Amino acid sequence: MINYVTKVPYTGKNAQTLASALYDSPYFLTYLQAKGIGRQVRKGSTGIPLQRIVLVDEVIRGVKRKVRKTKYFTVFNIEQTEEVAA
Repeated sequence: MINYVTKVPYTGKNAQTLASALYDSPYFLTYLQAKGIGRQVRKGSTGIPLQRIVLVDEVIRGVKRKVRKTKYFTVFNIEQTEEVAA
């Protein structure tokens, strides 16, 4: 399971989630990534929710530190997209 735009493979639980989706193509991308390369997610398509841990700066009691936060995002298989007519 690979991101279509970045060519970076998904790992861990995200890879397992995408593998269980049973698409023929191993390529996935977000809605904005699809739009950025001139593709449109087909109307009615259901995305697959994924998550990743990111480090963000947060001020706690006046002290700035890095805190782990869960970021949620949705991906679509490349088969769920089509080229936008010019």
